Amino acid sequence: MSSTREHSWELELPASTPEQLLAALVARDRLFGQSITFEPEDDPEATVEVWLGTTDALADTTFHLAVYAELTGPEDYLDAARDALEEFVSNEIETAVAESAEAQLI
Repeated sequence: MSSTREHSWELELPASTPEQLLAALVARDRLFGQSITFEPEDDPEATVEVWLGTTDALADTTFHLAVYAELTGPEDYLDAARDALEEFVSNEIETAVAESAEAQLI
């Protein structure tokens, strides 16, 4: 039986320099509107689909990035998918920081 669960959390990213703000914006853009499929290798029936959304706010030198996820799949697998999703988001932020470091600000 398939269920849907919402999950949200907020990240605080540094934004005291143009480079840090760029990294935060790239992170937001990498996440917003993404659809992800988590499919266990040994059980394709346990697939969990995830849709991501974000909101953001800049306060002083901190970029607040709220991440919203809608997970749909078998109830028994939603917790594991949520944990994998949080790791996925962390990896996307690390990638965004690395990509923005290569950008040339003009």
